[in-house]
Amino acid sequence: MRKILLFVIVMFFATTKSYAQEVSNQSTPQVQETVAQTVTDKLFQFFSQGDPAWRHARLGRSTIGRKGCLVTSLSMAAFHAGDTSINPLLLVQDLEAKGLVTKEGRIVPTKLGTALPLTPVARVRVTDATVAALIEAELKQGRFVVLRLNHSASGKAGQHWVYALKVENGDIFVADPGRGYCDFLKNLYGKIAVAEMLVLEKNS
Repeated sequence: MRKILLFVIVMFFATTKSYAQEVSNQSTPQVQETVAQTVTDKLFQFFSQGDPAWRHARLGRSTIGRKGCLVTSLSMAAFHAGDTSINPLLLVQDLEAKGLVTKEGRIVPTKLGTALPLTPVARVRVTDATVAALIEAELKQGRFVVLRLNHSASGKAGQHWVYALKVENGDIFVADPGRGYCDFLKNLYGKIAVAEMLVLEKNS
């Protein structure tokens, strides 16, 4: 009887801890969404590629949770542009149906306008010295900018996409779908480390 009681108590605390962690994980984007709304005059919704609602959804042979940083960043840009019905799962399903996702889970950018209210107008390789000014100029034109970093979300070798929200005193404020919150790049990774910017504008 004591063993059964002990087991029940252990399971109760384990479940409570798991639930608390889940709530904590889910609350971060909500807090950061509010932060991001203070830096933009447009509607904004934060999406995390690790959201339980779609992190295990297929993206080619991978999943949104593993390879979905670009599609999640694009979802934020599309929502920001006025498509308030969009989320990463719905976007992936649309992209898959249109044949715009490779087996490796990469997205074909040239035809994104068929699945988004946005059309890519430029892909620009950048340097740390010029990227902040370039982003700021595009945002002032009412365009939307997604950035490819030259490292993964964990800071290791690889690549990772984030959504740019503003530039302040040369610092780039982004929504990072891999880290799960918004912050300045220097706070997230200690340096800018942007390799490329994808510029999009609303479909006419």
